[in-house]
Amino acid sequence: MCDHPHKGASLDHGQAHADDHAKWTRRDFLTAGLAAAGFGFLIGNTPVKAFASHPMLSMLGSLETDRVLVLIQLNGGNDGLNTVIPINNDIYYQRRPGLGIRANDAYVLNPDVALHPGMRGFESMWEEGKMGIVRNVGYTSPNLSHFRATDIMVTGSDSDVLTKTGWMGRFLNGEYPEYQATDFPHPLAVQIGTNQSLLFQGPESGMSMNISSIGLFERLASDGKAYDVHAVPNTLYGQELAYLRSLTNQSYTFAGVVHEASGRATNEVAYPAGNALAANLAIVAKLIKGNLGAKVYMVALNGFDTHANQLTSHDLLMRNLTGAVTSFYADLAKKEMDGKVTAMTFSEFGRRVNQNGSNGTDHGSSAPMFVFGGGVKGGMVGSEPNLSALDANGNLQYETDYRQVYATMMNDWFGVPAAVTTDVFGRQFTKLDLIKEPATTGFRTDEGRPNEVTLEQNYPNPFNPRTMIQFTVGTQDLASPHVRLAIYDLMGREIQVLVDGLMPAGEHRVDFNGSGLASGVYIARLTTGGQVMSIKMTLVK
Repeated sequence: MCDHPHKGASLDHGQAHADDHAKWTRRDFLTAGLAAAGFGFLIGNTPVKAFASHPMLSMLGSLETDRVLVLIQLNGGNDGLNTVIPINNDIYYQRRPGLGIRANDAYVLNPDVALHPGMRGFESMWEEGKMGIVRNVGYTSPNLSHFRATDIMVTGSDSDVLTKTGWMGRFLNGEYPEYQATDFPHPLAVQIGTNQSLLFQGPESGMSMNISSIGLFERLASDGKAYDVHAVPNTLYGQELAYLRSLTNQSYTFAGVVHEASGRATNEVAYPAGNALAANLAIVAKLIKGNLGAKVYMVALNGFDTHANQLTSHDLLMRNLTGAVTSFYADLAKKEMDGKVTAMTFSEFGRRVNQNGSNGTDHGSSAPMFVFGGGVKGGMVGSEPNLSALDANGNLQYETDYRQVYATMMNDWFGVPAAVTTDVFGRQFTKLDLIKEPATTGFRTDEGRPNEVTLEQNYPNPFNPRTMIQFTVGTQDLASPHVRLAIYDLMGREIQVLVDGLMPAGEHRVDFNGSGLASGVYIARLTTGGQVMSIKMTLVK
């Protein structure tokens, strides 16, 4: 659709201003995607996005755990050597005559290692064993492009593999397709203050919507609607805008529950002023303390592309990271929830060993990752980077694959079976010793489902206009269960109920006629005996 008024429309200055605002509103909405299954809005001045039915996130929703993972992305490529400093390495100071940080100025952890002086605020967390450092993290053949390197880190792929889905979005898509059509009572992952990340991308299209004004959030909070469909110009364009607004209002699945969670809790510590990451984590703390139910949150701190004047800019970044994280955990501790939340940093790459001519550092390779929280094992994992054995480009050679950290979070923090992470990442990665008490409760698997209840893929598929849906029901304890088989579109709207009643145990076939529907993907969902299963069906006309 065009973003301009229809030809022939007569607009005075005030009307033009109103339509300019209306055009921005529509553009914002269309960019986010009408068919998004999630939503976003503002808490304070911070944009919030909620992701709905990605497979791994849906799987996390079935976990019998109150553990939460917070991902902190350090955008731009954090300089690992000036973050975790090898204070007894002469090569470090030789290669960085103007940038090398001396032990006397740093926060010394042991005789060989110190943290950036701006991280001195982590002293309590370090001494209490609530901070872990994984040193020298990277991957084979590192890519030094911001965009490509970020894609690699969020897709969990090798550097020579192009993947359109994130490592979280891939979890058990085939194992748990029913969650695509399940009406969840809360978002399963929330991304705050950043653009939509490929990290959460599943096999379907992006599932978030970005709302970027306080007024829009206030409307969601007051009456659950994003827009007033009546407050539009009395023109053809206004009619079009009213229609779009009505569709938008229908897609705000989680507006109410997120607002309710934020209203049930308060921030009980003072977060640093002028610190965007702190503001974002303050929102995360409110939603966690308010029992929103999301298992994964993602926030970001920008500005790590320190090509020039690094000492000043990196110092501010380290202080902002430290102040934000320590305030976040102090806030959670007020409700004794700091042991239930693990935070993990990641960045697309590190920086080169040599300083450049602008008192900065250029794109490099491996770097440290941090984990925080009462549930982690404090201390350091991995060896000091070897500055005398650089690669052909003068970059560090990694020791720990970044997917080992991811696999550890999934396996030990959330209890995801090792076979699942092996399937997601394409091969097995050795776990790290980062979690004090690895989760013993995990996800249900096929072994946990009664094999007497099955839902087969429809045939034919794709179809036009008819297809056959086959399922089997019945268990030893429930020979004639209640069965409900319904068809949904990708917005979660129920299209047709095919079966709703008691059925004899055994195999059943149901004909579905899609002659009155438009081409597209639909969900058939079978509910019986506490089981929920779904398949995707494609109608092509």
